[in-house]
Amino acid sequence: MTPENNAAVALLHVLGPGAIDERHRARYFKEIGIQPPPQDGDYFVDVLQFHGLSAGGKNPWDDVPEEHREAADKLSREHWATMQQPWKPEQHPRIAAWLEGNRGAVDRLVQATRRPHYYDPFVVSKDVDWMFYASDSNIYDKNRRLWRLLKIRAMLHLGTGKVGEAREDLMAAHRLGWLMSLSIADVDLRHSAGLQNGLASLHTFLAHKGQLDIAQIETYRDELRKLRMRQDLVERVQLARCGLLESLWRSLDTLGEPSGKIENSMFQILVGSVQICEESHEAELDDLALKDKIDWNEAFRTINTSFDKWAAAAATADVWRRQEVFKQLYKDDENAGREALSCLEDKAAIEQGPEPRKALGHITGTLLSSGMFGGSSCRNIRGVFDHATLRHDMTDISLAVLQYRLEHGAYPSRLGELIPKYVREIPDDPWAPPGSPGKLRYRRTANGFVVYSIYEDGIDDNGQQLQPSGLGDLGIRIPFQPTEY
Repeated sequence: MTPENNAAVALLHVLGPGAIDERHRARYFKEIGIQPPPQDGDYFVDVLQFHGLSAGGKNPWDDVPEEHREAADKLSREHWATMQQPWKPEQHPRIAAWLEGNRGAVDRLVQATRRPHYYDPFVVSKDVDWMFYASDSNIYDKNRRLWRLLKIRAMLHLGTGKVGEAREDLMAAHRLGWLMSLSIADVDLRHSAGLQNGLASLHTFLAHKGQLDIAQIETYRDELRKLRMRQDLVERVQLARCGLLESLWRSLDTLGEPSGKIENSMFQILVGSVQICEESHEAELDDLALKDKIDWNEAFRTINTSFDKWAAAAATADVWRRQEVFKQLYKDDENAGREALSCLEDKAAIEQGPEPRKALGHITGTLLSSGMFGGSSCRNIRGVFDHATLRHDMTDISLAVLQYRLEHGAYPSRLGELIPKYVREIPDDPWAPPGSPGKLRYRRTANGFVVYSIYEDGIDDNGQQLQPSGLGDLGIRIPFQPTEY
């Protein structure tokens, strides 16, 4: 990977250096391998800032003065509406003007998403409580705004009959999400899944609304297949392990003297872990806040042992069995954390023991593990993989249904009719309970269809739209229903 093929570098030339917290800029740009872009330039401008309703801070929506609140709320609703349906400039002139003002930035954005790699470094500083993950801070917030910008322009293109341009912008938005999944940080993986999942229904909508022919839809399907998750589950879990352990190691490197007290990263994690155990033992943690009192090799070995259990659970294929295993591991880690705290209360026993540094290292590793240090990563990664695979599968099947209709003049009565010409097999539904048909489901409606998963409640609601309460099924529907995604 080089700065020339790293999409994160190209995105910085869309966003400008202000995307990076000023406290971390020097180290961040050193690690990413470039000089900071000029402070002033043709960079992306948020819609509120563009129309003078916000100073455009880290989150422009939070920096709106009281006198502009009503106007900002109205513009916010307009901004959201233009992501939902095709539109024309005369319907939303302020959004159209904003798009025109950002034309250079968005064109560079589309090109940035064509780069094959994504490396967004994280840095650790003494003046913050925890590691600074660039993508978990300003970069992700702004990447999400860029993603929305592409969706809005795609809906404008679709509303003005420019179907090819609309598809290009939606694909660029999808590539942006896909690129973030290549990051070592599992938080970036979660963010990337959200961006990609938010486009699943729109791809089918565009193919239907734009009246793509069979060959054009097949090209669309091929492009989307290339954006499936690149890594396998085991590889991604191990990558997360490396990232988490490296972040811990870097937090130790922020200390000056070997005996210096850990007043930021590590101590905060330990306190957080204890709070998860529903205890209050900050005083007892003083010994763990001294770097030279702990055998960190033992701490890391303990963390790895716990992580191994979570990784094995994440690899469990059956989603219902996996959830039960996860619940038991949470209980086991909480109990181990409480036991470690009990040992820590008897400082004399530790100090008089044969290997006090090793004992403190084991306690430290146990507390970090009880704080779900590895468990949350494994659980989140598995969830991301399940959702990303499901969304890709539903999109591909929905596009195949459209191809079938173009050739036969009607939607298929069942998904099996797509085999073998349009698909080789019907994908599994990861949430299908034991003993039920394990495939994605399908239903024709009065004027369209729905391809769906019964989803997390394990109940087939006949493809009814998913509600905030959790009732309903997760699906892709024609006619398009904007609130679905």
